Amino acid sequence: TCRSGWAGATGVDGKFYGKFGPAVVAHMIVPSLVGDRLAAGFSDPVARRVARGLPASFINCLFAAWTVALFAALAIRLGASASAAVGAALTLAFATFLWPHSRFDGSEPAQCALILWALMETGLGGIVRPWRAGLAWGWAFLVKPTTALAWPVALWRAWRSPRGGLTAAALFSLARRAATQPAPPLLPGPHSTA
Repeated sequence: TCRSGWAGATGVDGKFYGKFGPAVVAHMIVPSLVGDRLAAGFSDPVARRVARGLPASFINCLFAAWTVALFAALAIRLGASASAAVGAALTLAFATFLWPHSRFDGSEPAQCALILWALMETGLGGIVRPWRAGLAWGWAFLVKPTTALAWPVALWRAWRSPRGGLTAAALFSLARRAATQPAPPLLPGPHSTA
């Protein structure tokens, strides 16, 4: 049987497989420490909970805003007019789950921003920057391993561009290593099953 929880699941082999990568923990260290300091000033449990989560929400909102800006830039790079790009970006910002996720979930806003950045650097829109693309893809994968689902688009784009072979080779190497590594253990906490 598998023991499952919000943060991941324990497989039949007894190993814990987390759904979040270590970058989420790294992104949230400082906001968590600040949130704990803020929460210490309140006696009401609801106020403590809100104070504890406020700094993390702020970081997530920055990632969501970066996503919206990248989306508009990508639309312009692909040939949309500035007004169409802004309209589409505002639709993304306010008519999707991007902002609601930024209130409480530490992975989706960062993953979305990083995938858009990676796609831009992989050649979507004509410019290939292999090192930036590799950094963006690796960071996104370390945020949430489901980023690998977007890699076929990146590989297709990379192989079609003159300088994309390096990006594609880096993605293949990262995918091969990721497929053989169990998720890192999570620290015990309110959402952990560890």
